[in-house]
Amino acid sequence: MSPDSLDGPVQYTLLAVVLATVAYIRNLPYKELKDRLKASPPPENYCWIQFQILVLDLMQIVLAAIGVLLVGRFQLGDKYDAYILFTLWMLAFALFVMHVLVNGYSIYKTLRK
Repeated sequence: MSPDSLDGPVQYTLLAVVLATVAYIRNLPYKELKDRLKASPPPENYCWIQFQILVLDLMQIVLAAIGVLLVGRFQLGDKYDAYILFTLWMLAFALFVMHVLVNGYSIYKTLRK
C-alpha cells in the first residue's frame, strides 16, 4: 500500500460511501428487521432477527468511527490508512457472509418447496 492511499479525492469519496452506507443500513434493512420484530405473533426466527439487528448496529458504529478517522486524517496524517482499509475490508466481508446466510436460506427454502 502506498503512503498516500487515501489522499486527495479518494478520502472524500470514501467518506461519502461510508456515510451513505450508514444511512442505507438505518433506512432499509434495519427498519425492515424492526418491523418484523413488532409483528403481533413473534416470528419463529426471533433470535436470528435480533442477531442481524445487533450486527447492523455494530457496523454502523464502526462505520461512523471510520468516518471520524477519515475526517481526522488532516490531524492524524496517513498512519491509520492501513487500519481504515483493513476495517472496511472486514466489514465488507461480514456483510457478504450475512447476505450469503440470509439469501442462501431463502434459496434453500425456495428449492425445497
